[in-house]
Amino acid sequence: MSETARTCYVAVHIGAGYHSLHKEKAYKAVIKQACIAAMDQLRQGRSANDAVEHAIRVMEDAPITNAGIGSNLNRLGLVECDAAIMCSDPDAFGAVGATS
Repeated sequence: MSETARTCYVAVHIGAGYHSLHKEKAYKAVIKQACIAAMDQLRQGRSANDAVEHAIRVMEDAPITNAGIGSNLNRLGLVECDAAIMCSDPDAFGAVGATS
């Protein structure tokens, strides 16, 4: 295991908006799965960018979150998502908005 993997910290958030208290355990389970997925990548010596991508996949695949499968609907009743990711080395940033 690399020194980076032993000393890093992963944090995710479940998304913006109201989160029902009766779904708190489910939210926490998804957050935990996302953090574990990211840490697994780091422990394998992969980049922070890879770790972020894996955490995002877990969040997007969970219907309880307002990302990916569980996205909030727009005024027309359609799923519409925004996403962004950045990497400090090299200085790179990518984003999409209002994708369906």
